[in-house]
Amino acid sequence: MVNVSSILTISTNKTINYTDNIIKQTMKYITILDFSEGKVYQYEIQDDQYESTEGLESFICDKGFSLGNIEWMSHYDKKIYTN
Repeated sequence: MVNVSSILTISTNKTINYTDNIIKQTMKYITILDFSEGKVYQYEIQDDQYESTEGLESFICDKGFSLGNIEWMSHYDKKIYTN
């Protein structure tokens, strides 16, 4: 877990973490429930890498998933909660 010393907000309304004198973009995650395999997948992407639903769905298809057999969501919290 990264210890964030401060949060720096850019005028474009994008928030980046500033820690140890290094500026990093906030990471975004895509979690995919694949019903055909009964598995859950999670991918890490740059926050601004895929800004539209179409871009995210294209990323998912490029990973080999069929949109008809999955449910997906994008989010910022990597943790998977079990309880």
